[in-house]
Amino acid sequence: MPKPFHQITVEQFTELLEKFPFTRRIDSLHMHHTWRPNHAQYQGLSTIESMWEFHTQQQGWSDIAQHISIAPDGTIWTGRNWNQPPVSAKGFNGNSTAGPFMFETIGDFDLGKDRLEGAQKDTVLGVIARIQKRFGLAADTLHFHNEMSEKSCPGSSLDRDTILREVGEVRRQIDNEQQPSERTANFPFDDRSRSIWKVIDDLKAAAPGGRGEIDGEGCEHDHSKEWEFSRTTITAPELVRGEKEKLPPELIESLRPHVINLSQGRFSTTGKFQT
Repeated sequence: MPKPFHQITVEQFTELLEKFPFTRRIDSLHMHHTWRPNHAQYQGLSTIESMWEFHTQQQGWSDIAQHISIAPDGTIWTGRNWNQPPVSAKGFNGNSTAGPFMFETIGDFDLGKDRLEGAQKDTVLGVIARIQKRFGLAADTLHFHNEMSEKSCPGSSLDRDTILREVGEVRRQIDNEQQPSERTANFPFDDRSRSIWKVIDDLKAAAPGGRGEIDGEGCEHDHSKEWEFSRTTITAPELVRGEKEKLPPELIESLRPHVINLSQGRFSTTGKFQT
């Protein structure tokens, strides 16, 4: 069964960041996008549990790769134990003593795909600014996955310099926020929400390191893995009885350049693949 994952707000994340008993020094942030699932495939908790299932059962890792996932609605899902190194990028994952804090932004932010905007973007900027403030990190300690690997992650539509400038603006805003001692004792984890200590206990739960984690990559831009992930983890709408399983539109588009459709020896002008 998947571990407990908690959906929290930016305010709750801030308190969690202040109270979590870190034994690992955070020296940088790694920003990813999930690529798959994209915005259209996101279905809340089941999506997070599906990523956990794919990472642990298909990839052989001990846990979900990322420390947190930022959803399209701007909420934050907890993930891997914050005292464990992430599965982020080969040669850059750190160790149990020091290393990066890794987050995945749910979506496909390559050009022409999902857009990073609204509540999701506000949370991304807020998370970066708050982690950098918590650990006294400079702005340039934020690293895109594509700086460490030959991938477009966290999306070819995103510009690191722009993100750093916007993070700086948020950092100036939160520097003027109330200090932790000025907050009410039960804010923001009040009686109507889960206890912060329950979240911390679930985050501290750690499994032995899994296969290939040290040199693992947190997201896979590979069509065969996309198809494998889609089939095994993304819950599709219930099919009408007797209806054949349909290929995901993204897979159809990725296959199109490699398919020749013939009908009785002639190029076909019908069907999903017309040649």
